[in-house]
Amino acid sequence: MEIKDMLAFVAVVEYGSYTKASVATFVSQPSLSKSIQRLESLLDIELLRRSTRLLELTDAGDIVYHQILKIVRNIDDMQHQLHDLKNTQRGKLKVGMPPLLAALYFMGISELFHHEYPDIEVELMEYEAKEILQFVDTDKVDLAIVMLPVDEKKYDITPFMTEEFGVYVDKNHPLAHHKSLTVAALANEKFVMIAENYALHNVIVELCRKNGFSPNIVYKSSQWNLLVELVASKRGISILPIIVNDKQVNDQVVVIPFENNTAPWELVTITKKNMYQSFAVRSFLQISQSFLHSLPRVLNV
Repeated sequence: MEIKDMLAFVAVVEYGSYTKASVATFVSQPSLSKSIQRLESLLDIELLRRSTRLLELTDAGDIVYHQILKIVRNIDDMQHQLHDLKNTQRGKLKVGMPPLLAALYFMGISELFHHEYPDIEVELMEYEAKEILQFVDTDKVDLAIVMLPVDEKKYDITPFMTEEFGVYVDKNHPLAHHKSLTVAALANEKFVMIAENYALHNVIVELCRKNGFSPNIVYKSSQWNLLVELVASKRGISILPIIVNDKQVNDQVVVIPFENNTAPWELVTITKKNMYQSFAVRSFLQISQSFLHSLPRVLNV
C-alpha cells in the first residue's frame, strides 16, 4: 500500500469528487482514479460507491478512510520529530492570539524566547478568537492562546494563566472607596465595554446577566487603553482583567477586585488534538510560564 495512493483516497473523499480533488492536490484525475483502483485491488473490496453523482464511502471505505487518516497523522508526526532532531533550535513558530492578549503578553514572552532561542523565528498572528481556532484547525498556527471555554475534544489544552477581572472606576466615583465589589452592585452603572467581536465582551455580558441585569453599555471599543481613558474621563465604568492596569497605569482610575474572585479570566494554550508538539512549541510553553511567574502586580485601590 503506497502513501501516494492513501493520500489520493483521502483527497477524493474529503473533496467529494475527482475533479475537486485534482484541482486541490495538483494530481490528474486519471492518476487519482488509478490510485483508488490500486487500493481496492489490494484490499479486494469496494471503497467508493459510484452509482450516484456524488462519490460516497462504502462501509468498508469508511473504515479504511479513518484508518488511513491515522496512518497519515503518524507519518506527519514522524517527519516532525525527525525535523526536530535535525533542527532542534532552528525554524519558525507561528503563534495565534487575540489582539488584547497579544498586547498584554506577547512582547514579554517573545523577548524572553528570542534570548533563549535566537534562531527560532516567532510569527504572531493577531485575530479574533473564532478565527484563531480555525487557524489551529487548519495548521496555520502551531499554537494559540485563547480564553476558555474551548472544545476539549478538538484541542490539547495547557493552562496559561488564571487572571481576575476588576471594576475600573474613576477615583471620584462613589464606588471608588470599596475594597471589593459584587457584580450585582454594578446594575445601575453605565459601562464602557470591549467590542462585541471579542470573546471577552460576551463573557462580561453573561456575567452581568447571571447577576440579574443587562449592562447599560454607552461605549464600545476594541482598544483596552482607550477604555481606561474613558473611565478616567468619567464616561462610565468598565470590567477588564486586572492585568490591563499593570500595562496602563492611570492615577485617575481605581481598580476594585470582585469579592471572592467572582469572575476568573481563564486563559489556555491550545494545539490541535493529538498533534506532535515540536521542540519550538514545547519551549514556547515553558518560556511563557517563566514570563508569567515574573509578572509584577499593580493595583490602584
